[in-house]
Amino acid sequence: MQELDHARPRVPGVEPAEAAQLVDEGAVIPDVRDSDEFSQGRARGAFQIPCGALGERLGPRCRSCARSSWCAARGRSYQAAQTLGTRGYSSMSLAGGMHARCDDWLPVERGDGSPGVVA
Repeated sequence: MQELDHARPRVPGVEPAEAAQLVDEGAVIPDVRDSDEFSQGRARGAFQIPCGALGERLGPRCRSCARSSWCAARGRSYQAAQTLGTRGYSSMSLAGGMHARCDDWLPVERGDGSPGVVA
């Protein structure tokens, strides 16, 4: 099993404030949390996508975009960013997940733009 772990790309973490700046610059933000979690609160510009559909849903047009995958506490987003890396994407994971984003007082919203929460 060790050999497989070494074959997976290392994933850099991006701090919440830096991630917010990347969004302002046009980063693609796949949020890999469950639909329930995503509907309660998300970062502006994020879209919900299952980990297994990342490569197919992002498509080749996004290969040159900066992207960071997000989840509640970074576990799922780290796995998603590894998956993206094996498919040729440059990717990173939100350090601390959405909980860290809230801890840094960065906005979280629902789909209708009203204030959201991180479950």
